This record gives sequence, structure tokens and C-alpha cells, in this order.
Amino acid sequence: MERLRPVWPQEFNRVIFVDPRLPHMGGRSTYMETISEALSTAGVAVTHVSLWPGTSPAKFPTVVVFRRERLHAGPLLRGNGNPMKRLWALPFVAFKRMDRLWALRRFRRFISGLGSDTIVVFTDVKSRMVLKESGFTRKESGPVFIGQHHTSFDALKYETWLCEALPENFADMDAITALTPQDAAQLEQLTGVPCYHLRNPLPGGIIPGTSHGPIAVALVRFTWEKQIDVMIRSFVAATASPDLGHWKLLIYGEGDLYEQMETYIRELGVGGRVMLMGRTDDAAAALRPASLNLLTSRFEGFGLTILEAAAAGVPSVVFDCSPGVRSLVRPDTGYLVPENDEEAYAEALREAMRDNSERNRRGVLASRMSAEYAPERVVDDFGKIAVAAAGDHPRSRRTEQP
Repeated sequence: MERLRPVWPQEFNRVIFVDPRLPHMGGRSTYMETISEALSTAGVAVTHVSLWPGTSPAKFPTVVVFRRERLHAGPLLRGNGNPMKRLWALPFVAFKRMDRLWALRRFRRFISGLGSDTIVVFTDVKSRMVLKESGFTRKESGPVFIGQHHTSFDALKYETWLCEALPENFADMDAITALTPQDAAQLEQLTGVPCYHLRNPLPGGIIPGTSHGPIAVALVRFTWEKQIDVMIRSFVAATASPDLGHWKLLIYGEGDLYEQMETYIRELGVGGRVMLMGRTDDAAAALRPASLNLLTSRFEGFGLTILEAAAAGVPSVVFDCSPGVRSLVRPDTGYLVPENDEEAYAEALREAMRDNSERNRRGVLASRMSAEYAPERVVDDFGKIAVAAAGDHPRSRRTEQP
């Protein structure tokens, strides 16, 4: 299906996305690449600012703030009781401090050089904290600032530091975007800044497959909140029935818990049915042979993998952990399971695996639903938010110090 050219307000000709790490495996990085492509189609110049070097080749012009990541990875002296090693490290301590100051100065000058025809998007509050550390202050002729929160508001109970960091560091935003109307309302109450609902766009190149086999897939980061061990246990429980023993689970991704999950699979003795496939940058290829997409997150702002699977005609089995997930997994487009209920998750898997007709029906409806997240639609909404941020919100800006 041919995509329409997005409509974008003419007063803005440049968008800067600032993120802790770009490109990087994860939904937020995929979001930025997808919306950046759509903005480029609309004739907007896009630049990415990454605090730390990315983990894969950049697709857009990228400015890296801290170029020497290993130098800043940890303390050089703390915990080192060897006097000779401490003496050896002293020159590097001084260089580390100077390097950080130089990096912050470059960052400050870059943002200071932007005009009112530019939108700066902070996709994570940490990025705004670093700019604040640089000594940057806003000026009337400077760019529009938009903050973004890419997880559910309810997840703040797991990251309580954000309850203070968000209002403190996003207080001077002209607008904030959240993934659902509910999250936007709660963020506005917390920060006092106008907050808007902005959906994540659907990445391109994903079309419904024609041959879905007895395969479930998962595209996840191997981090604690994804609860991959729960996914594995539930799948093993569901496929313990002889009529479902031929199903396989392919888990794509990388992260700190990868080796731990490898060990867990060996301990369970299910290596022939549950396989870790490593990182993939081709979600379409991973989803092509699949009949189900699995996600067992403790919390999830949006669940981009749910949207990618929907576009491929693959329904998802997920925990009901956030408004964003509920917006994607409707009663007729997937299988929504009570939060953190492993037995219910295993039962939902059995139901989905056994009823081919119903599973296929939900996959078709999921594919139709995914069209609501076309990038050009998201860019149109983003443009309206940008105009509101520039004109409707009374900004309090200080003159930048020389």
C-alpha cells in the first residue's frame, strides 16, 4: 500500500532527537528511526543527538556527545586500593574530567545554535538532565522543546526516581508527549506541562505473511522487566500437551540476561523447542513464519513488537500491563491475559495454538488495526503538537548566558 506524504507545519524545518544512545536495539530507537524517515519524507531535516555511541550504524546524521565511552564507564580511583595503580590513574582522572567538560560544552553550543524553526525532542529525561548539567539556558529565539515519556506512567512505581526527575527536568518543556491519553493526563498532573497523546509509528516493510506455522516468536530485550523466564515457563507448560508438543518458541534479542536464559533453557531441557536466536534487525523476517507473538512484560509503555506482529498478521499473547498494551491488543486482535498470571498465560497460549481459525481471524483484524499507526498519521499528529507547543503554551524563557 502506497503511503501518503505527511502534512507538516511550514514554520518548522528541522527536528533534533536527543537520546541516551542511538541507534540501539529497542522500541524507542526503532520509533526514532521510523518517525525520522517519515519526517524526511515530509521535507524536514532530521538530526540525532546521542549521549553515548550507538550499537549499530546510524541511518541519520548523528552527533555523539560523549565519544569516549570507556573513559566514562566507571570510577578510575574508587575501589582501587593499590597505591601504584592509583598513582598511574591520576592523569586519566584529570583527562576524564576535562573530556566531560569539553563534551558538555560542545553539546551546549550545538543546542544554543538552533533557532525557532527547530524542534528539539528529548526522548528520555536523562538527555535533558545532561543538557542541564552543561549549563544551557533557554532564549526566546531558541527552538521548541518537547519531552517524551516512552513507558507507562504506572511503571514509575518501579523507577521511583523519575517521580522527581520528570517534573524537575521537564518543567521547561513546551510540551510533553506520552503513548496513551491516560498516560498524558497523569504526566500533565505530575509535571504541570501540557501533555499530549502521540502514538508510536509502525515501521515500514512489514506485510502479512502467507504461511504461518506452529511457531511462536518473541522480539525482546533480555532485561528483568521483560520476564523472559515467565514466557519460557508458560510456553513449556502450554506445550506439555501431546497435541501441542510440535510448537516451537523462537526468542530474538540481546541484553544482560541472555546467558542466564540460555542456562535456564538447558536446565529445563527444552532446547529443542525453545531457542534463543540472538539479535535481529529484521522484524519482518522473524515474524514471517510465526503464528503467535509473545510478550510477558511486567510493564510496557507501548509494545512496538505487538504493532510489528499485528502488521504481519500475527496476533500477540500479552499481559494486561498498561493502557498502551490494551490499545494494541483488543478482544478481536489478540489475547490479553491478566497481569502476571502465569497459569492464565499458559491457558491463553493453549487456546490460541489449538484454534487455528480463531487465531487467523484475530491476525487479520490485527493487521487492519495496524494501519491506524501509519507513520504519516503520526507525523501529522506530531506537527499539530509542535504548533500547540510553540503557540499555545506560555513559555518562560531566560536569556542565555554567554
